[in-house]
Amino acid sequence: MSTVSMRDEVARCIDRLDCADRTHLHELPSLDVPHEPGVYALWFKDELLYVGIARVSPRDTRNPQAAGVAGRLRTYRSCRLTSDFAIAVAFRFVVPHLSHAEREGLATGITGVRHVQAMTQRWVWSNVDFSVDIVAAGLAARAEAAIRRAGLSGTGPPAFNASSSAAGDLRHQAGSLVAGEKAGPTPGSMDRPDPRQMASTTDAADTEIARRRLRLWPDPETRLAAARRLVAGEAVGDILADYPDGPATKKDDGSPATPSRRRVYAEYAIKQEAVRAGLVEPISPDNTAAIRKVLAAKGGMAWTECRTGLSPGAIRKRRR
Repeated sequence: MSTVSMRDEVARCIDRLDCADRTHLHELPSLDVPHEPGVYALWFKDELLYVGIARVSPRDTRNPQAAGVAGRLRTYRSCRLTSDFAIAVAFRFVVPHLSHAEREGLATGITGVRHVQAMTQRWVWSNVDFSVDIVAAGLAARAEAAIRRAGLSGTGPPAFNASSSAAGDLRHQAGSLVAGEKAGPTPGSMDRPDPRQMASTTDAADTEIARRRLRLWPDPETRLAAARRLVAGEAVGDILADYPDGPATKKDDGSPATPSRRRVYAEYAIKQEAVRAGLVEPISPDNTAAIRKVLAAKGGMAWTECRTGLSPGAIRKRRR
């Protein structure tokens, strides 16, 4: 498919998601949401809170946790405080409205995680709606990346998982409001592209090799959690100690993967996830200066492969 055709497909996907009927997340068990790949949005009234994708159909994997869009939405409906979405809801909509006694309970331990989780679930069941567009995984990934940067019609980027550049703009505006300034366009925000024009910017995160790296750590939720810890500065070995079942246990030929190979699987999978999730920015394959800078750091080759989409051989040519 040509770049123009793909851009048109992304635009149509975004339009469908934007115009799709919104349904209360609480009602999910009674609905026939497909167990297929696709892109979904979570809403509070007319505010876009979160956009995400399901990449794998249960027909295409042996992973029992794979359940397509329906499975991803069940995770958000359950509101366990291991989910980034549930944590964000708790900090924005629940904790600020606790009573004085409940706040004191947090400090003393009387108000525990289960209590906050239950309150978070009640809030989500009362307030959060979802919309869905069922599309192929590659198209869903491009649409998700575009929406995380530029939002949907009439909305800004998603409040809880905007890409790093879009989140920076939001923090700038929030800081201006706190300082008493008029919240206006931030530097460069007037030039922020429409999401429908951004299909060609996500190639490093949406190649076949990128998808293969992500499959080296099959569970998307723990893979994302691991990627966040890596970007925060934790070592791969320390992260792997907490997620011993994260990376794949077998090689492509079906033979067992050694511990050292599984560590390599973990490194590439969570670094690629960091790019996919917008925790780190992709690098243009033509930006030789940026490539050399990343290569100079520890673990730089893996980061460069994941952020550029280039092969090791092509990277070595740019290093000269």
